[in-house]
Amino acid sequence: MTLSNFGPVLAMTIMTVVALLFRDGLDEEEHYISLPTNGLFQPSLPRSWIVDISGGNAITYVGSAVPALLATILIFLDQNNTARILNNPDFKLIKGPAYHWDIMLLSLLIAFQSIMGYSR
Repeated sequence: MTLSNFGPVLAMTIMTVVALLFRDGLDEEEHYISLPTNGLFQPSLPRSWIVDISGGNAITYVGSAVPALLATILIFLDQNNTARILNNPDFKLIKGPAYHWDIMLLSLLIAFQSIMGYSR
């Protein structure tokens, strides 16, 4: 039962190790498909890292506010439902020092992605 909880992670790890072990046996014509890169750490589009929010029109703001509101409601409901289930006296949960770190980390990641213009 415990091993089955880590099935996807184990499968990816094992297959990555197998692929790396047999990589040297391939001919020069046979190679792994990979994304072409230029070796630079930069945005894929010709823009700066931080998105300029002053250049949009009203449709852009309304169009981006609706999914942001839905995502906020989803995260709020998910966190509150999880907290209510876990805080049920039947489970006898003992809260550790990192009990609320998940929501803090999630909020920091969402703020970072919003500033950088990444999608969720």
